[in-house]
Amino acid sequence: MVRLQLYKVVVALLSRRLGFSHWSSVVYNRRLLDEEEQGELLANLTAAVETVPGHSLSYDRHLYYTNFTSLGVNRPTYINVIRDPVERFISSYYYIRSERRLSRVRAQGRPVSPSPSWINRTVDQCVLENIPECSFHLGEEKEMMLTYFCGHEDFCRLVVAFSD
Repeated sequence: MVRLQLYKVVVALLSRRLGFSHWSSVVYNRRLLDEEEQGELLANLTAAVETVPGHSLSYDRHLYYTNFTSLGVNRPTYINVIRDPVERFISSYYYIRSERRLSRVRAQGRPVSPSPSWINRTVDQCVLENIPECSFHLGEEKEMMLTYFCGHEDFCRLVVAFSD
């Protein structure tokens, strides 16, 4: 939470000093968009840019690569910032078990009552026991770091083997 607050302060200071507007999405759990939703994203970003003539716009969101050129506009400067994939996996593993996240899910009206064995399982146990949540098998769909650079197509989430 402290990192998020610090991030917001830094972005606000930089945007004022460097003359750009910043739009931080309130959508955190929708990375995959269909074509219509990609069009809506483009329309929203375009509208945001038009509200501040002469300014650049920065936008942050957990989102897979969106090919703006295929949507009919010149591609904007696109930056994907990622964490070390292993560290991200470990962090995500424990985050989905955190009381903070579970409380938020419950507040959205979704009943959640995970078993103590699920809550208390370590990431090491999950990997060593080959639990589906922690294993990757050829042909299976999984969110991976590569998905953020590949895009919204189905094949971007397929676990594949690479060869030299």
